[in-house]
Amino acid sequence: MPVRRVLNISFARHNMSNNRLRREKHVQTAVSIESKNPETEAFLRSLRTDGTRMTYDTAFRLALDGRADSFLALARADKKKAENLLLEWVAKAKGSGSTTRTYLAAIRSLCEFHEVSLNWKKLIKASPKYSQSQDRPPFLEEIRQIYEPGDTRLKFAVTLLASSGIRAGAFDYFTLKDLEPDKERGIGVLTVYRGEPEKYTALVSSECLRNFESYLEERRRAGESLTPDSPLIRQPVNVMERKDGIIKTDSQNIEGLFVYHWKRAGFQNREFKCLHGFRKFFKTRLENAGMKTVIVETLMGHATGLNAVYYRPSNEEMMKEYAKFMPALYISEATQAKSQLEQVKQETTQTLKDYKTDLILANQRIAGLEATQARVLSLLEEIKEERLKEKS
Repeated sequence: MPVRRVLNISFARHNMSNNRLRREKHVQTAVSIESKNPETEAFLRSLRTDGTRMTYDTAFRLALDGRADSFLALARADKKKAENLLLEWVAKAKGSGSTTRTYLAAIRSLCEFHEVSLNWKKLIKASPKYSQSQDRPPFLEEIRQIYEPGDTRLKFAVTLLASSGIRAGAFDYFTLKDLEPDKERGIGVLTVYRGEPEKYTALVSSECLRNFESYLEERRRAGESLTPDSPLIRQPVNVMERKDGIIKTDSQNIEGLFVYHWKRAGFQNREFKCLHGFRKFFKTRLENAGMKTVIVETLMGHATGLNAVYYRPSNEEMMKEYAKFMPALYISEATQAKSQLEQVKQETTQTLKDYKTDLILANQRIAGLEATQARVLSLLEEIKEERLKEKS
């Protein structure tokens, strides 16, 4: 068996083992919560993804000392006291502004689930602002170092992240029905967070679509029966854990996959985030290419503030703009070279068309001038004949 194949299988097994340990640990945590915090457990069970459950569970343990139900009881009895308790925690919190706000959001969701209202405007205002991240997007040349030697699955994952700007959490939701090709424009329409209030539409490049088709064909050859509800990306066949052999590649799996490949390519100490870096790559490349910021932000699923009130780009406008600037998101050197060649051909064709148009217009002007000249000469001839007649 080739060394690369052995490495991929070994990593996949190791990654699956880690994910199993995470799930078992989370189940143990849930059991302890259920015995002490039944209301919190009911809320956690309502969440759709393990990643969100673990994040919220961590928030309740660190911000509320694991006594979320006691906090709910306090909030029902004395809202002011509950708010002051949170304000004290915010003042003492040592994490980043984004972490503090994430934990507050988790507590707010818990309270709203159980119809407990607090003055969240005041609490959020008191929390630290999001700190400006110092990490940069990965350079195109760096992405190519994991893309070029990668297998079909990795190439699809790379181009999916780079050309759509999605968050890693979206992988917890994706199925095949979420990605639909728009053959007219040569782009893909991607539904993100299907079934959630945060659902939005992203777009993917023609390069990503080609990798997607190759990846699906590979899965068909392996004997997988694909349906609209099949995972958009699945775990390798060699690491089957269920009877049907189909395990979705979720947000934890995809992060593990990229951590491995970044390290393998020599990026142990990266200046960019493992997955979120692709989101920054998407935004940076499109804005540098000239796409309007409001369209970039909308494609990323961001709220655009006042812009959304006065101007919200239509799907038609976003698709048209995306198709125009899509080459900025290509990863493969071959795809970029082909795109540049196509652009040169289009420019040359347009130049020839313009030349032909100018030539036709010039010929029409010449023909017009010749006709005018003929009329003038004819008129002069008539005048000359009349004068000769007068003399005679």
